[in-house]
Amino acid sequence: MNEKRLKELLARYLAGSCTDAERAWVEAWYGRFNHDVEDGQDHPFPDHEIREDLAAIQSGLPVPAKKPHRLKRWLPYAAAVLALATMSTWFVVDNQHIGLSAGPDHEAGGVLTQAIEPGGNRAKLTLADGRTVDLRSDQTGIVLKDDITYLDGTAVLNQEVHGNKSNYVALTTPKGGTYRVTLPDGTVVWLNAASHLTYREDTTAHLRLVKLDGEAFFEVKSDKRRPFKVQTRGQEVEVLGTSFNINSYSDEPTVRTTLAEGSLKVRDESGQQAVVLKPGQQATLGPANRLNVREVPVDDVLAWKSGMFSFNNTDIEAVMRQLSRWYNVAVEFEGDIPQINLWGEVYRDVNASEALAILEFFGLTYSVEQQAGTKRIVIFNKHIKESHYEKKD
Repeated sequence: MNEKRLKELLARYLAGSCTDAERAWVEAWYGRFNHDVEDGQDHPFPDHEIREDLAAIQSGLPVPAKKPHRLKRWLPYAAAVLALATMSTWFVVDNQHIGLSAGPDHEAGGVLTQAIEPGGNRAKLTLADGRTVDLRSDQTGIVLKDDITYLDGTAVLNQEVHGNKSNYVALTTPKGGTYRVTLPDGTVVWLNAASHLTYREDTTAHLRLVKLDGEAFFEVKSDKRRPFKVQTRGQEVEVLGTSFNINSYSDEPTVRTTLAEGSLKVRDESGQQAVVLKPGQQATLGPANRLNVREVPVDDVLAWKSGMFSFNNTDIEAVMRQLSRWYNVAVEFEGDIPQINLWGEVYRDVNASEALAILEFFGLTYSVEQQAGTKRIVIFNKHIKESHYEKKD
């Protein structure tokens, strides 16, 4: 969390306008900050205004910050933020305070998950003639022109591929992969993990058309004569020139289209419903095939593009779906799925152990199993886990 956002949050706390989650974050952060200052650690927020706010917080707490008993009531909220606030690199709960544990038949979560590395630049390109190319991981994107090149101008293929860009190409990212493509018209598309984009250019047509499965951020080059359309699960998006994000993973309950800049029209596939979005609005299309519009924090939606996970009162199933795609692991819940919502931020370039550390704070443990080369994370409550292993012994 940067200094500006921290000041805003502290101001809301002192004014009594915080949510429960935000209040818990402030009190947990204060306790951590105060403890580390006593240990002589430096922090990126030395501003005197912040310290004055912290002093005001201390005066309002019923107990010393070294023993913040009041915080126990909000532990589920505070724990989420403590474990996920790694964008403030000094504000990370270390593993010795977490005490990750595992049963006798599994590797300890804090050990094996160290080997589960984050995703990176990984994608496969499919050409009109059926050829496939594994794109280089030391590059971040490609450009479709007369020849297909990486962003630095080097050729993707040894031979020229004239004609491919005017026919058909498909870009596919695996779990744990992300890549960028610049289309011939200058439109730029960033693909998130486990996504598939197909593009077919027809210069005689009066529109530009792509199809998306998964998640992508678009910066569309304006061309009033040729609207840009994105077809995805259950809907079609039309735009002249703007930037927006679409999340249409098949395992998500809704398709979410979020507008960052410009104007956007979203239709359901039947054509019976249509909404026009303004910047900061999100259209959702759920199982009932109804389009709804709401205001959302765009920065949270686009955090993945900036190398972050951002959770804002996000339920644990949705959180684990994101982590599953990025770390290329299967996720299972043993017993009832915890009714827990998370709030916070974490870098996407950390190993899985750092991202999963949050689970212990909620009375949950996890084990990592590997079968036929596939890693699987099993999450359960402690009492469920203990009985699980008792049955095995």
